[in-house]
Amino acid sequence: MPGSTTSRDGQSCSKQEGGEGGWLAAGPGVVVSLVTHHPPRPDPSLPDYLDPCPELGVVIVVVIVVIVVVLLLVEIKAVEVAVVVKVVVVAVIVVVVVVAAVVVVVVVVVVVVVVVVVVVVVVIVVVVVVRVLVAIVVAAAAAVVVVVEVVVVVVVVVVVVVVVVVVVAAVVVKVE
Repeated sequence: MPGSTTSRDGQSCSKQEGGEGGWLAAGPGVVVSLVTHHPPRPDPSLPDYLDPCPELGVVIVVVIVVIVVVLLLVEIKAVEVAVVVKVVVVAVIVVVVVVAAVVVVVVVVVVVVVVVVVVVVVVIVVVVVVRVLVAIVVAAAAAVVVVVEVVVVVVVVVVVVVVVVVVVAAVVVKVE
């Protein structure tokens, strides 16, 4: 049937209608959630911390609505114009403070990300340098071991040759 699929065990699954996404009845007592599609960010190339702030838009809209309501409710007279101007100035100051706070938060996040990246790079460089130094020390130790082994072999050969020469000389002297 349309909108149905088959589960792993071969049973038919039907999509329940309603809203984005939905549920699949995958068998007796088994219900699987369908993944809903989330709209993409406005600019997918931006990192998450630079996404536009939807709360800021809500604050701006609320401030504008408050200004409009105040203007509609207040009869504009010579004395009350000053009150309206004060409300508008306060609303503009609030919007500027909120925007400045968002900019400060974004700058702080960017600085923290840069510091973390620098620390990670320094740690990676230190680890690589330590590994190279360890490799050099291990190679030098291996070279020393090889030299010591060669010296030991040469000494053993020389001792064996000397012993053989002494024994042969003793046998030759005894025979004569």
